[in-house]
Amino acid sequence: MFLTHLKIAWRNVTANKRYTFINLFGLVLGFTSVLLLALYIYDEFAYNSNFKNKNRIARVFQTQEWNGETYTGPALPRPIEQAFNDKYSDYFEYIVMSSWETQHYLKFEGTVILSSGQYMHEDGPKLFELSLVKGDLGGLKDVHSIMISQTTATSLFGNENPVGKTINIDSKIDMKVTAVYKDYLIILLFIICILLLPGNIL
Repeated sequence: MFLTHLKIAWRNVTANKRYTFINLFGLVLGFTSVLLLALYIYDEFAYNSNFKNKNRIARVFQTQEWNGETYTGPALPRPIEQAFNDKYSDYFEYIVMSSWETQHYLKFEGTVILSSGQYMHEDGPKLFELSLVKGDLGGLKDVHSIMISQTTATSLFGNENPVGKTINIDSKIDMKVTAVYKDYLIILLFIICILLLPGNIL
């Protein structure tokens, strides 16, 4: 019985390919539009949701002119840190300067991995309220200390406790691991739009 209905449906679909294409294209376009709209709304509500105190975190940008063009971006001159501490420290609990996120080679004994990271002030972990697995939030007080994610810790140390151990960065400097924090939840959303054309077998 089912096969009979399936054969009839297939004959109807192949009998008028242009009509079938228009219907399927409209269906795919409608689903894609709704999905894009839903993803946009989700992104607006979920932005920075991994930070518990996201409503109290402010990122400072500067606007400057270059060759007659006006640009706004997060790159700030170093003296602005002192200006914030001198004039606006009463308004903020933490003032944290951070470098760009760049990739570095991390080495422990015979294991080498490529990982992304940033240099930042010691109050950075407190500002972002990192969820620690091992160590403490004050782990960046020493300039030669580093805090790593769970994924990085597993890649370098396996099941060993990395706190207190030394890793080498870019074959230039040794850093002591002072804490391990939980990975941020990053959701990668891929939209696959399938265009159904006559003759395609899916």
